[in-house]
Amino acid sequence: MTVPPTKLLYHADTYLLTHTGAKVTSCETQAAVTLLVLDCSIFHPQSGGQPADKGTVKCAGGELVVGDAKLDKETGAVVLSCEGDAAPFVVGAEVEQCVDAAVRIRNARLHSAGHLLDVAVEAVCGKAWQPGKGYHFEDGPYVEYALAGDAVTPNMQDDAAKAALCAEIEAATNKLVAAGGSVDVKMDADGMRTVTMGGLGCPCGGTHIKDVKEIGAVKVTQLQKKKKNMRVSYTVEA
Repeated sequence: MTVPPTKLLYHADTYLLTHTGAKVTSCETQAAVTLLVLDCSIFHPQSGGQPADKGTVKCAGGELVVGDAKLDKETGAVVLSCEGDAAPFVVGAEVEQCVDAAVRIRNARLHSAGHLLDVAVEAVCGKAWQPGKGYHFEDGPYVEYALAGDAVTPNMQDDAAKAALCAEIEAATNKLVAAGGSVDVKMDADGMRTVTMGGLGCPCGGTHIKDVKEIGAVKVTQLQKKKKNMRVSYTVEA
């Protein structure tokens, strides 16, 4: 697939749920699935530990249901995996995009909760716990922390000690949620996007809520030590 990179509209506004005026740059059908590429997209593709948006794309005479989205790293194009009649979606056709609002906001809350967890973990466990891999899907979100040589960790054979640390991290996270505070998103001249909340920033391409209060109550469910990493699992209220 040779197409120009897709302009990522969701980077500028998580709450941009509908958009009219994008144009089709590619439309192919493979194994009964339509692979649609637009010149600009409000659909967040699966990446950075965050699942893809879902929704619909409409044009004159047709509608496609978007069930998945992937970022083609070679071209920078967002490829939408769709179902429906692809015939009207010719190159150059103008379309209306509509993202499923419930899915988008749920994903944003889960992702933002992972970032806020980083702030709470640093407050409780210190800088020797360095945030690394994050998984912000509904089926078991977590953040893994690389443990420096001086990291203090509980006895992993002591269930009470692990539960106590989970409770302490959970309390610190929910204190931050209750206090609120804006989520700062900035893009530098080189295209590096940084998301900051609670005074802690990191590179991130995902969607986030505007204020940490929108995350809602966070439950820290378990700790799992994997060699020199500690996985902190969590959930967010429905």
